[in-house]
Amino acid sequence: MALTNSGAEAGDASGWTNESGALAVRIDNPYPHSGVYYFYDAANATLLARQRQAIPAPNADVDAGKVYARLTWWQATYSAGSDVSACGLRCLDATPTQLSQAIAAEIQISPTMAWRRRSMAVQVPAGARNIDALIKMTRASGTANDGYTDDISLTLYAL
Repeated sequence: MALTNSGAEAGDASGWTNESGALAVRIDNPYPHSGVYYFYDAANATLLARQRQAIPAPNADVDAGKVYARLTWWQATYSAGSDVSACGLRCLDATPTQLSQAIAAEIQISPTMAWRRRSMAVQVPAGARNIDALIKMTRASGTANDGYTDDISLTLYAL
């Protein structure tokens, strides 16, 4: 599934909806994993942003428990910071009511200022018709939320 603006290359947070905080973009400190930009939150203590995608048919595979979703992203932390970030997945029915949500452990990346590839996978629950890719960032100290995310990808697959 192709996410819109998955690497912040639009130069803004277009394609993403803020549930808390304000997803924004940066260009350095550290430099992006790829391209020109990456995601961060300039000042809010917590950020949760989402991008909703409809789950393509056949829904019979979803309802039979055969479909899984994998989210992959690149993550970094500022050199002096103790802030953390992660990504996750939320599955919703057609109304859209939440059926499940899983967010990877929020961690500091070591060494700081270096990008690390992370991923997680979940089984898509029966009845799911939408899926949210989630970005979560939490400020532990200071005034900026320095958990960084770049190059997010979402894949659905059936077993």
